[in-house]
Amino acid sequence: EMVDRLRQEESIADAQAWLAAMQESALNMAEALNHAGRLVHFSRSLNLLDQEALRQVATRFLPKLFQVERFSIFLYRVHRRQLALFAHNHPEWDEAGARVVLPLEGGSRFMADAIATRAPVVVPSFSASRYANERNAGRYPEGPAMCVPLEADGQVIGVLNLNGIRSGEIT
Repeated sequence: EMVDRLRQEESIADAQAWLAAMQESALNMAEALNHAGRLVHFSRSLNLLDQEALRQVATRFLPKLFQVERFSIFLYRVHRRQLALFAHNHPEWDEAGARVVLPLEGGSRFMADAIATRAPVVVPSFSASRYANERNAGRYPEGPAMCVPLEADGQVIGVLNLNGIRSGEIT
């Protein structure tokens, strides 16, 4: 009788653990579906816009979409080996606007590495990374940062920088 009762309690505990895992999985799936829905909405919006409208949509939605404090998009001018600021939410660049142009070499190693490797560059803390220097020291919030190369037709056309990731981790 005692063995049967222990088995029943063990079965109940197993069922409760399974139920908790399923509930967590359902919450994660709902969150992923919500995020995917926002990406689809954003993508559809991009297809309808001219360059200035695209800049405004990016500035308005990217920080919310990726849950970051700061972002920037630089377009890569291959023939000039330059990165030209396209969209951002960095207050210190508001005055300069689209006039921010950086040489690929000697400009930002963070972006240059993403372009060279054609892969995202991720650092757990930008200010503690090898990419931090006195020019950009106060520009980025603490926490993880990521630079993602943007490609079209097999060519790198720019980079997306994400800084101050609110969750504190990159997934």
